[in-house]
Amino acid sequence: MGRWTLCRRRLFLPPRARSPELLSVQPATNGFRLTASGTPGWTYAILSSTNLTTNISLWPRIATAPADASGHIVFTDTNITLPQRFYRGVNH
Repeated sequence: MGRWTLCRRRLFLPPRARSPELLSVQPATNGFRLTASGTPGWTYAILSSTNLTTNISLWPRIATAPADASGHIVFTDTNITLPQRFYRGVNH
């Protein structure tokens, strides 16, 4: 999954990204903006579904969003034609 380095017979694995935590949902031009916190420098996948009970493995990835240097992740959805939509952020 991540990068690794072998040095003097020791294997160093990079730290794992923590799961994103939702901070806010705000209106945006022609949609809304989700803001979350994560691990700085990591990229997260945004999944969505119109049915909350659908198996998570079937939720399509609709975007990726990098965490900035402060760990903030911002995703703006302008595809608001559906009557309801659920979102999930996961480590990419």
